[in-house]
Amino acid sequence: MSSKRPLETALYFWNHRSIPPKQVIPFVQTLEASNVVDHFWMWDVVAGWFPPSVWTEEFTPLAKFGDFDSVYDAFVTLGLAASATDKLGMLLGGTNALRHGPAELMQRAMTLADSTEGGAICCVGAGEAYNTIPFGYDRKLSIARMQDIFQIFRLLWESDGPISFDGRVIKFDDAYIGNVRGRRPSFWAMGAGPRLIKLAGQYADGWMSVAPNGITSPEAYAERVKEIKQLVEEAGRDPEKFRFGLTPTLLIHEDPDIVDKVFDNNVIKFFASIFGRVNQADWAELGVDSPFPPDYNYSLKFLPMKMTKDEMMATLGRTSRAAVEHCWTSGSPKEVAAKLQPYIDAGCDLMAPYDLLPAGLGSLEEMAASFQNQLELCRILKENNPGLATA
Repeated sequence: MSSKRPLETALYFWNHRSIPPKQVIPFVQTLEASNVVDHFWMWDVVAGWFPPSVWTEEFTPLAKFGDFDSVYDAFVTLGLAASATDKLGMLLGGTNALRHGPAELMQRAMTLADSTEGGAICCVGAGEAYNTIPFGYDRKLSIARMQDIFQIFRLLWESDGPISFDGRVIKFDDAYIGNVRGRRPSFWAMGAGPRLIKLAGQYADGWMSVAPNGITSPEAYAERVKEIKQLVEEAGRDPEKFRFGLTPTLLIHEDPDIVDKVFDNNVIKFFASIFGRVNQADWAELGVDSPFPPDYNYSLKFLPMKMTKDEMMATLGRTSRAAVEHCWTSGSPKEVAAKLQPYIDAGCDLMAPYDLLPAGLGSLEEMAASFQNQLELCRILKENNPGLATA
């Protein structure tokens, strides 16, 4: 007999600079007390994906708290979070391969892993255009740097002395960060492209993606799980130790009329136009007209500060109601849990839900309700997936 891993969950903190950073402490304490959340989750970004012309009070009352780009540093926020829990894991989901060196990432991940019994997971992606190009980073180097970074992580952890490394981009010469070891942080690849999938199987400890935006269906997710496990095995590693995560984009509410109303909100609609399908060509399989040309990929091309209001409004005009509806997994917590279960059956063992409904309704009350709905979703998912024995 082998055992199926119990499902783990993670919830995200909106680390907006209108919120005092130490507010993360009661948030984490609430997560820990819930007993249905396993990881505190934070993105490492320096900018947001909404242009100033759409993130306005005309479209979302949340804009009264400031623009979408004003966020705190993820690692500092994770450190504050780790100080407030004894058992929650710290999930950086994720950072990118361009803005941090591998030694610095390893040092930060080791610090977080030793700060709580839940350890630390560091997801590394190629880096979206809006978070790299405006800040002087050459995104063409991202996959090559990812390959180097994952190899260096392993070398740094396994070596008890200085290491040298001659990679595709990164060179180390007798680099040393010490030999004291505590809990081993876990390093996952984050994304959906074929090169990243191959890299994940060869070098990473896990894989995280987004659905239905990057991975369009449970069937597609199952195919990726099978492919990655084969790559892991071919690399001489144990596929049963490899982890699989998912961030579903959600609109959660008990009232279907509220969800229906939110589908028409311009912030929600714009998100669907850019991010509803990472590869716009994927809309064709649904018979839906893509808001952008089929070869458009937001992570490669989208620069929100370059988009004028006229361009933003034209984008909204090209975005059908069908496209908006297909961008989200929506419904009550119970309904959403049922829709996510096939991904778990396909191999997902860490679910990190992301509910953007408050951006469409835009009030502090709705943000509080969204948090409770996500807790309830985590409760249902964990109750339904306790890690049953399988043949």
